[in-house]
Amino acid sequence: MFSSVDLTDSLSGSSVTATVKEVERGLQEDDSTLSLITWNIDGLDLSNLQERARGVCSYIALYSPDVVFLQEVVPPYLNYLQKRAVSYTIIPGNTEAYFTAIMLKKSRVRVLKHEITPFPTTSMMRNLLEVHATVSGNELCFMTSHLESTKTHAEERLNQLKLVLKKMSEMPASTTVIFGGDTNLRDKEVNCRKLFIYIKHYYLSLFL
Repeated sequence: MFSSVDLTDSLSGSSVTATVKEVERGLQEDDSTLSLITWNIDGLDLSNLQERARGVCSYIALYSPDVVFLQEVVPPYLNYLQKRAVSYTIIPGNTEAYFTAIMLKKSRVRVLKHEITPFPTTSMMRNLLEVHATVSGNELCFMTSHLESTKTHAEERLNQLKLVLKKMSEMPASTTVIFGGDTNLRDKEVNCRKLFIYIKHYYLSLFL
């Protein structure tokens, strides 16, 4: 149902692209810093899609982040971003229904490879998207995910988080991992003893 929506109907040529380029020209890139935005753009809400898609590009143009983690991307949004955000490499976690995506500024981030790890017991098509890259000679792995939604899927959500932590622990010591996304975690889930023990074990394994 998403493919029938055309986000480009009322666009005024390449105005958004021009705006992005104008903002970037006015910014000085600092090799000692890395800027990142993570954002659930709520693509499942079909109301005002054109206006909201332009809003996404406007915020990216305003802040000019080096990396953007997006959740709840739908095909029309992806098509729009690929046409307008030309200064970014865009890697989606899927191309059907709704999914995550990572945007990486071409002038700052050199992409090496990417990997998509499906969550084996998800009922909502969720996965982990990771992109291996270098920034100013430093090796990084960017990870984003949209963990299982709703209160009734707490156990699945924690299992997904544990898989994310496991993937982090498998990275070489020379690689810095940055994870961000929509975890849907409740306070009591974060505070549960089982999760604390798992995170403690993972944390200690980095130094032993």
